[in-house]
Amino acid sequence: MNRILSTSLLFCAGLSLASCQGEPIVRGDRQPPQRQQPTTIGGGTGDINIPNEANINYEEYTNERFDFSLLYPNSIVSPEAPPENNDGLTFASPNENVVMKAFGYNNIQGDTIEDLYREALAQEGRNVTYRMREDNWFVISGYEGDRIFYIKKTMADNNVLTLDVEYDRSLQNEFDPVVATVSDSFQTVADSSYPVSVFFPVRGGSFEEVEAVSRTSPDLGVAEFAMQELIDGPTAAEQQRGLIDPIDFQGASNCQSNQDFNIAINEGTARLKFCRTVPLGGVGDIARTKTAIEETLTQFSTVSDVVMLDKYGDCFQDLSGQNQCLSDNAGVQLSQSCHNDAIGYTVGYPGGWETNSGEILNTCQVFDPTDASLPARSDSFDEAVYLREENMSFDRVAGAPYGAEASRELSRRSLQIDGHQAVVIEEESTGIALLPEGVKTYRYVVDLDGSTLVGATYSVEGQNYDRNKQVLDRMMSDLKFDS
Repeated sequence: MNRILSTSLLFCAGLSLASCQGEPIVRGDRQPPQRQQPTTIGGGTGDINIPNEANINYEEYTNERFDFSLLYPNSIVSPEAPPENNDGLTFASPNENVVMKAFGYNNIQGDTIEDLYREALAQEGRNVTYRMREDNWFVISGYEGDRIFYIKKTMADNNVLTLDVEYDRSLQNEFDPVVATVSDSFQTVADSSYPVSVFFPVRGGSFEEVEAVSRTSPDLGVAEFAMQELIDGPTAAEQQRGLIDPIDFQGASNCQSNQDFNIAINEGTARLKFCRTVPLGGVGDIARTKTAIEETLTQFSTVSDVVMLDKYGDCFQDLSGQNQCLSDNAGVQLSQSCHNDAIGYTVGYPGGWETNSGEILNTCQVFDPTDASLPARSDSFDEAVYLREENMSFDRVAGAPYGAEASRELSRRSLQIDGHQAVVIEEESTGIALLPEGVKTYRYVVDLDGSTLVGATYSVEGQNYDRNKQVLDRMMSDLKFDS
């Protein structure tokens, strides 16, 4: 899509606050507000004035060669002299506390968005704390020395459009919302259309028989568009040709924005999660639906594999009951990441999952495939995965913090998590402490030199305990502590 992330997500993405949640949306129409009295950030030579975000003036820059535009904060940065080839423009503050570059180039090498994404992630010296990629664009952000970086690349026809922002860490609180506005405005000048195919099952055909029909996406969000067209079903004329609708819904959506589904693509895998119940008949209906989804999504060069999940985050219509699509053989893909400032760590979590907003607990501590919001109390056990800090010694937490009679230990193994000693313990509650009798806990205990980090999941009703154990294993192996 010439899809721009929502302001809330870009606020986090651009500033390495990946714990925030948001969804891609069609680019916004934010109007530049009138500037009021600025506040001064910094000290001595190189001070720059950054007003509150609501009071910043923006000016539009349009690049006629590559047909893109953006808003830049003209009270903070100024445009430098344009290059002779007119491929873009650099904007900088007087002492280069803030540098913004927007440019395009012809994709003569034939790079895919996956190629560009991997190249950006592989650059040395960067601590990437947020990354997100879809069909034709990606965003990465994080820290590089004492600077924050934010990079967004979009494929537009045979061109690559790039927004590259760098600024001092000391300006993070004041400049975060500015990055959100700039990125929200970064767009092609003229809308384009993109042909896609949608694969519908054939009435009376085999379980694997599908027929492609043509559709035109209005933007670069081709995978999401194609899935929505598949859900909408064949036209009346296509139905007369024998094509059938493979997907119907029942009940309300359990996703944050009440959508029917969400989709994330990372490293060749499209992770599709339905937000409503999809009722199907027998084995034949299931096979036809899965074939239609797989054929529709794997037409795109960025997708080689499809993982389908139901509204609860379990494998879609997995008749084995073993969640084979989330097994170790299938692999748990951590396509999102977030940062916890209070404890000091960055951790990945699965695409389609949510993390808490920080209203009850600090951000990036609760994770769930449907809803990571917390009730007013913070002792809930209803979510999939929890990370928390205990102000107790490692030895005490790794032992029996609620008393030996509170649980029966089932297994224990020692390991290291990012250089810190740790143990993994599985135990079953006796019902004496907080958890009801028979509830299992699978927890990582990590020594933080005075306090202890605990990562845990529980076999409570409504959760897939075996899947959550695998996700927790993958998350803890990915967890990195701040240096």
